[in-house]
Amino acid sequence: MAEVERYFEDFVNLPCVLLRTLGYDFLDLSRPRLTRWLMRLYFFLTLICCLYCTYFVADETLAEIVNGANNLPLLIRLINDFNYNAIGILKSFYFLRNIKAHKMLYKKFREIFPTSIEDRFAYRVNESYWPKWITTILYLYFCATALILFSPLVETILEYFVALVKVGYANAEFGYHKLYEEQSYVVDHRNPLGYVVIYSMEVMNSHYAIVFNICPDIWLVAYAIQLCMHFDYIIRNLEEYEPMEGRSAKDMKIMAELVRKHQILLE
Repeated sequence: MAEVERYFEDFVNLPCVLLRTLGYDFLDLSRPRLTRWLMRLYFFLTLICCLYCTYFVADETLAEIVNGANNLPLLIRLINDFNYNAIGILKSFYFLRNIKAHKMLYKKFREIFPTSIEDRFAYRVNESYWPKWITTILYLYFCATALILFSPLVETILEYFVALVKVGYANAEFGYHKLYEEQSYVVDHRNPLGYVVIYSMEVMNSHYAIVFNICPDIWLVAYAIQLCMHFDYIIRNLEEYEPMEGRSAKDMKIMAELVRKHQILLE
């Protein structure tokens, strides 16, 4: 089986796709106006839902503490939910606040990425691509979060179909399970419209928090992998190069080029 050639876009595709699932296009690709507006609308909705749900988690946590913290498992879960959401919001704030610097860094990495066949072979691009153990952990994380997000809905639907078989349509009841069973919002979720609204809010809240909890770190890994690739290239060239008497001008030129690459990486 032929080896897949890896390019710069492959190294940064994962964090770009994660942001795109939220409706944020890091690369500002050309899209139809309606698509751009729908993406912005979804991003705005996920942010509002995350802020809204975080407020209610904080309120529930405070109420539980004031009432004597009798339900310790519930209190621990509420505190964990609040911390996860709050960290996601803070990470998104700093990420978007410094978005120009992030895009400049992206541009610099793209400029120094080897493009010719000879350079790609010399830099060992394919060997430097994302290690499988990292991508495996990430995909397991995504699968686990998807299972958590949608398992209440699947459980509710399965229970309802089982009830249809056992007791019939007239007596079957819809369970209205959701992500945070203990939390009560302004809208009552125990009716079809309220359930759709509240469940969608909780999914969008979790979507925003999950993406921004992990996406900045994935950007860091994507750049760190490339830095290692560039430093490895410089190290190998320094180790393997043999200067010769009588061609000092050529030797100095080669060394100067390696020094220039090294300075760019340090910056």
